[in-house]
Amino acid sequence: MKHNVIPIVFVSLVMASVLAVFDPGLNERPLHEQVQCHFNVNPTPIRFPLNVLVWNVAKSNAVDVDGIEFTPNSMEILQESYADEHVAFAAGYTLNEATGTLIRTNATPVHQCSWKSYEPILRTPKTSLVAIYPIEDRNDSLMVINLHGVNFSWLLGTWKAQMNRVFEFARSHHGPIVVAGDFNTWRPARVKHIHALAAAQGLTQAQYSEDHRSRPTGLPLDWVFTRGIRVRELRSEFSPLSDHNPITFEASLD
Repeated sequence: MKHNVIPIVFVSLVMASVLAVFDPGLNERPLHEQVQCHFNVNPTPIRFPLNVLVWNVAKSNAVDVDGIEFTPNSMEILQESYADEHVAFAAGYTLNEATGTLIRTNATPVHQCSWKSYEPILRTPKTSLVAIYPIEDRNDSLMVINLHGVNFSWLLGTWKAQMNRVFEFARSHHGPIVVAGDFNTWRPARVKHIHALAAAQGLTQAQYSEDHRSRPTGLPLDWVFTRGIRVRELRSEFSPLSDHNPITFEASLD
């Protein structure tokens, strides 16, 4: 693992020096934007059980390429995805077309909130998205949090601030919760921190029946934590369509 870490640190320092020459005010910009929320006048309820897909599709629209059928009971929690209809979407990186975090379902959330966190070196944005859905036939609501973690935060300050804000949203919700996405947990300290945050909010991780989550440094990057949800058939299978392998599971209510 040390051999993987040293090049990352070296490249980060070089890029920081180069960027500082072209943009002297770079380090004065905030690394986290204010939370932006949108309320829907006509929310529609979500129906359980749900077949859930969690995937960093690496800007490939891989779910469409792979021919995965989207049904009334589907929920897709995607990172580096393009916007689509029937979605809650938070734009992140933009070149010709914005990509970001996306939650696709046939339901319409009561409200959704999002914000951008910026890489300390490159200042490319990573987005976090929170959506609250009414639950069919219940006086309750489902919170879904989709996040794409900051990558090049070597001292962990920017990454921890992003994670802490995400789990603060979880603390404020008393109904069922799904927290999922690409956490960029390529260091043991990051894994330890998210486990501590999840445990503090009563969020747990189910056992994988098949676990091929991407592990470039030996540690998984992608996670699913839940509370008040029964998780069945949690698995991550190989896919050639992205540098991350998808996670799938069935979610029902406790």
